[in-house]
Amino acid sequence: MIRRCVAAISVVALVSGAGCAYGADRMQDLADCFRLSAGYGLGLTASAQVTDWFSPGVGAASRTQTFGFLDRDVHGAWEESDVIQTPRLAYEGLALQLSEQSREQMDEGGVIARLALDSLNLPNERWVRTGGRIRVEQFALFNVMRSAVPEGSSWLAGLVVEPGDVVLTPVKDVWQSSFVELSGTVVAVHARLGFNPMQCVDFLAGLFGFDPAGDDRRAGFYEFERVHPFGENLRLDGP
Repeated sequence: MIRRCVAAISVVALVSGAGCAYGADRMQDLADCFRLSAGYGLGLTASAQVTDWFSPGVGAASRTQTFGFLDRDVHGAWEESDVIQTPRLAYEGLALQLSEQSREQMDEGGVIARLALDSLNLPNERWVRTGGRIRVEQFALFNVMRSAVPEGSSWLAGLVVEPGDVVLTPVKDVWQSSFVELSGTVVAVHARLGFNPMQCVDFLAGLFGFDPAGDDRRAGFYEFERVHPFGENLRLDGP
């Protein structure tokens, strides 16, 4: 009799534990589908991200204190710096081309064509600070030739990174790179609204016991690579 009671209690505990784990996984999957934040600071930016592979933006830069939900790693309150590289670097590239060639030698059509191609691949950047951890993400217009974070971000690192900070750039898969998002900062007000259709597929599949994104029971949203702002890359596990 005692053995039967112990066996019954063990089965109930196992089922209850499995049910709690299932519920927690589904809640995380649902949270992964959305981004919503607002904040205050200073800047002028606007971007319309349609996955990491198409992310046009206009403006210059912003630095804000932000509140909301970015992903399972970043939520609550965080500091954010956004940089829209394309217009600024495009004009700088044109000025450089003009300065290197005399008017007699200058191929205006070639300069414009090269500038247009280069500007498609200039990375916009998002720097997110939570405590002593800074996460750097890059989004290029067609994401064909994103520059390395240490090279592309060194000027901003000097403003944002403090002694002792750990600077990380995420290693993404297609499930994490598929956000559709509108964000911007106008003078002193920052806002973001986004969702991820691929994560919505993962959530729906999870209701039936499948995990196509492979992120159930995973604490962090991303894997990470630790980055020294001006050089050497070191592997570092995510949170």
